[in-house]
Amino acid sequence: MGRVNKLLKKNYEILKKAIKDEVRIKVKRDMLERKGFNFHFLTHIVGEYHNVYNFGWRSIEHGYVIITRTPESTFEEKG
Repeated sequence: MGRVNKLLKKNYEILKKAIKDEVRIKVKRDMLERKGFNFHFLTHIVGEYHNVYNFGWRSIEHGYVIITRTPESTFEEKG
């Protein structure tokens, strides 16, 4: 479990540094990979977006990835 949490934290920090104060950005997939991002570790999926806590990403054409902030409503308990 510790290894998984460490990988999730690393992915989170990479996305956080990439998006900065923006709501949505487009970056090259290989840029994330060079920084050590592991596309196999995520916390949840919403629609087309794979998420690590409050940041989401989805692959698009030509080797690019869209990174976005996940709406807080994603984390609200339904019921």
